[in-house]
Amino acid sequence: MQAEFRERGPASMADDVRILALFGGATKLGMERANLEALSALREGGATVRILMSDAPWAEDLRQDVVSRGFEIVQCPYLLLPRPERRFNPLFEYPKVIARASAIMLREVVRFRPTHFYTCAQMFVLNFAPVLMLTSTPLIYRCGDRPIRHSRLFRWLWRFIVARSSTFVAVSHYIADRLAEAGVPPDRVTVIYSRPPLRSPRAETTTRASAAFTFVFVGQINETKGPHLLVDAFRDVRAAHPDARLVIAGRISDWEGDEWARALRREVEADSHLAECVSFPGFVEDVPTLFASGQVAVTPTVTEEPLANVVMEAKLAGIPSIIFPSGGLPETIEHGVDGFVCADRTTPALRDALNWYLEHREAAAVQGQAARRSLQRFGIDNFVGHWRAVIDRTARGARS
Repeated sequence: MQAEFRERGPASMADDVRILALFGGATKLGMERANLEALSALREGGATVRILMSDAPWAEDLRQDVVSRGFEIVQCPYLLLPRPERRFNPLFEYPKVIARASAIMLREVVRFRPTHFYTCAQMFVLNFAPVLMLTSTPLIYRCGDRPIRHSRLFRWLWRFIVARSSTFVAVSHYIADRLAEAGVPPDRVTVIYSRPPLRSPRAETTTRASAAFTFVFVGQINETKGPHLLVDAFRDVRAAHPDARLVIAGRISDWEGDEWARALRREVEADSHLAECVSFPGFVEDVPTLFASGQVAVTPTVTEEPLANVVMEAKLAGIPSIIFPSGGLPETIEHGVDGFVCADRTTPALRDALNWYLEHREAAAVQGQAARRSLQRFGIDNFVGHWRAVIDRTARGARS
């Protein structure tokens, strides 16, 4: 199923393209998955890609995943953001980290001779700022969130990024608008929607495993993603629809940062009316098979969501999505055609959406088919071509 939206045949770029990617993610979340798809598309288009990855111990799983996909990696230190739970202020470590990381990048510039740099986060730019200041190699900045400008450091950093980047790739028109507000000329911005991330080989599964009507939430289980509102809404509708089920998939570990998720699970387990019909399978890599066991995906993000990979994955699996009117999410759903856009970001609005599908169950299958067809509207079937065009345009700009 996924292969249908992955281009086949020759797709070479005009010139020898070598991309050095500044990619310091430590865990495999939506941002990391989406950027790996972009880098994969560049490689599928004929580029040679080398990735500067975090050398942190907690990034080992991500490093192994990147290597298993055939990428060449080079490890180096990456900056950490200050957080209350950290016992030291990483700001004191910044100069040393930047110096070490820049030395490694400079070595790779000499060895690899990249024609382009690629990055996707302001902190990654800061990590290698000295080398980026000293070189003129075109920088492609894929923007998956609104620019951070809350402090003097980040305002300076953003001005540097705007001046240094040859091309910006926005993940949605919502983000393109935020880039314009932050001083990026519109003619330097291209919108490329994210391709559904490559998942388990079992993605071909299409059968609906249960006779129950199942809603599926996939993502980080925290307050900004809205799973607590989903639980409250589901509690309200379940009495009238005893065969309704809810699956909330996402990491719930012993890490202190997952305490909110553990508390939500405890709340559900303590509610006799919910415990038997709401499940928490934990982190699920094989999302396509999970979606294949349900009828409707739910993405009730409370904050401004740039664009949710999970909505695209639901489309690929052939099921509609319920979404909040949040950030770029409304760009992905045509209300009543391939999903349901809630009136607002509240439990009552979410309850109305759940009720609608429970009372119009045949609509889920029809909308699911429309959802899968809609991937063509986002250019997913020409994802590699869109990234080739970015490289060609960047090369023309560098020559002019």
